[in-house]
Amino acid sequence: METMEGSPKKHAGISIIFTLFGPSCYKELTKQGWHKVLPTWSAEEQAELFNSIQFRTKYSEQLALHAYNNIQYFGGSVRNNIQATRRGTRPLDLIESAILENGEYICERFFQDGFSGIEGVMSDILLHRNPEILEGGVYDFDAKPYAFSFASSYVLRRLLAYKNNMMVADAKNKYNTGTYRVGENGIEFELLCLHGFKISDVEFVAQPLTFGTKAMKVTFPPKQLLAMNWREQEDYLQANVLYISPYGNLESGNAFCLMKIKRKWTLVILQCTIAENHPVKQNGVKIIHDCYKKNRNLPLDDTVIMFIIPFNGKLKTKQPLIVQQKGEEAHEVQRVTIAVTAQYRIENKLVTLDQ
Repeated sequence: METMEGSPKKHAGISIIFTLFGPSCYKELTKQGWHKVLPTWSAEEQAELFNSIQFRTKYSEQLALHAYNNIQYFGGSVRNNIQATRRGTRPLDLIESAILENGEYICERFFQDGFSGIEGVMSDILLHRNPEILEGGVYDFDAKPYAFSFASSYVLRRLLAYKNNMMVADAKNKYNTGTYRVGENGIEFELLCLHGFKISDVEFVAQPLTFGTKAMKVTFPPKQLLAMNWREQEDYLQANVLYISPYGNLESGNAFCLMKIKRKWTLVILQCTIAENHPVKQNGVKIIHDCYKKNRNLPLDDTVIMFIIPFNGKLKTKQPLIVQQKGEEAHEVQRVTIAVTAQYRIENKLVTLDQ
């Protein structure tokens, strides 16, 4: 909003939330001084909405579950996730129609320099616009142009299958040679690592950043998308499963699993990043840690946060703690090891549509 002198001023004001992505829809509002932002909703944020009493009262528990399941197809577009459910529309039909209209153009241009500067009408079924992300992990709402990313894991895999050779070659050129931009390409890199190229059943060498700690070989187990109510279900989390958020980050990490490393049952929280400094939120680590502890049949001996960074990337981050509140005092439970799982070189090991 503007002051009388015409200079921006931060103060308490009014926020209006719309669900339409097209920037051109908001021209009149922005002319009147409204500040336009276009962030998408993470799966965690959508789960909170779909689980709310208001949403379930207005719609139903069944519609809430269907809308959440649609996140794997429509990603952060809460409008598409709800509307497709209410109308009984098959997500795959909508995606195929959008690919028929814009798929060729996206495949040819997406990884090319300058794509993010395009402000034309582009289907939010295939692509999402977000502000750039600052190093601290928050949106830079004043950044222009917006950062584009694939709308969902399914859309990414479908486009890779549609124009395999072209997109893989461009992705290799961008991330293996280091021509990506920090802030703009973070979501894109996460989707490529977790959903575009194979991560399960591939051996990585994790190099801990803690002085004197030896490298460890890691092969991640088969992956599974997290259910909407995973935090509340006592025996939901199991060993040897790589749990991945359907869209966006968890409070800490993109994925996690409980697996044996050097004969210890180790909680591995996996974070894909292109930033040199990536914050680790202690509360997010503790939530995952405590959810595994709910299942008393599962041992938990150690915790490691593993970062996947680009081939020529660098990482500097602090070592967090898991703490437990006892009365008014916080007690340290354990220190969390930080490791670089891989300076990820993009290869041809694509994930297929049925994986």
